[in-house]
Amino acid sequence: MLMNLPEITTLLCLSVISVAATGQEYPNKPIRMVLPYGPGGGFDNAGRPMALQMAKHLGEPIIVDNRAGANGTIGTAMVANASPDGYTIGFTGIGPLAVIPYLNKLSYDPIKDLAPISFVLTNPAVLVVRPSLPVRNVAELVAYARTRPGALNYGSSGTAGPFHLAMELFNAKAGLKTTHVPYKGGADNIVGMIAGDVELGFAAVSTTLPPIRSGRLRAIGVSGTVRSPQLPEVPTIAESGVTELKDYSAEAWVGLVAPAHTPRRIIQQLRSALMKALADPDFQQKMVEQGNHIVGSTPEQFADIIKKERVKWSEVIRISGAKM
Repeated sequence: MLMNLPEITTLLCLSVISVAATGQEYPNKPIRMVLPYGPGGGFDNAGRPMALQMAKHLGEPIIVDNRAGANGTIGTAMVANASPDGYTIGFTGIGPLAVIPYLNKLSYDPIKDLAPISFVLTNPAVLVVRPSLPVRNVAELVAYARTRPGALNYGSSGTAGPFHLAMELFNAKAGLKTTHVPYKGGADNIVGMIAGDVELGFAAVSTTLPPIRSGRLRAIGVSGTVRSPQLPEVPTIAESGVTELKDYSAEAWVGLVAPAHTPRRIIQQLRSALMKALADPDFQQKMVEQGNHIVGSTPEQFADIIKKERVKWSEVIRISGAKM
């Protein structure tokens, strides 16, 4: 059936309205990026410069909204419960997505209620020991600890935190028994090791550099899959030569997510802006200085990483009996 000119004009107008309504002009207003931790920490120091770079490529500002509390789950829940229109996204990580769900009942399901955009950064820890401990590498530590079950104390930044679980994974793989001493934060953990209250522990690379370089702590292994650019002389734990640790990896990580059911084209626009941000030399330098490794991925790859990390850490939690 043929249409006359007024009918064609009306149809074209309706098509334009429909295109705009379905988000083809996204974004056309500021985007909120929720950071589920407070200002000034590692998430904030990475998320803010990343948001600035992404905004350049999206043509709209990205407003960083720090919503700390409950180990990152309050802010992550805000993203999960937001409208899936691309105007609320989250910069969240291993705790709220892969660890805390096995320790606390949450108001959101990390798999069903969130749409992965991209894996962004990893942040490995460094295994350090007191200089008075007669070990200079991971193999020597394992041999020493095996003959002294329960005698060595290790510190962490808190129960069920990344450094606690990294050591429990180490213990489980190497067949060791060491005693956990939780502190109220990473700084207290380092002070405890320097003071001799504990013999060893995992800690953030960036915060342990001064005591390592001054000789107050000895670095013997990096927890990630590659060496840290800040400690290139320190091998990864997987490189230690201990057979049971050949596939060891324990890294904090963060990624970008949106509410579930966010349209695919919006997910792709956000990912495209993110990948351009990650390629910026100034941003890359900032991340290296913080001890981060830039990754980037497809949404599907990030979804697969989340699922694998959930399996891995749920087993560590079960074996260790870790509680919040």
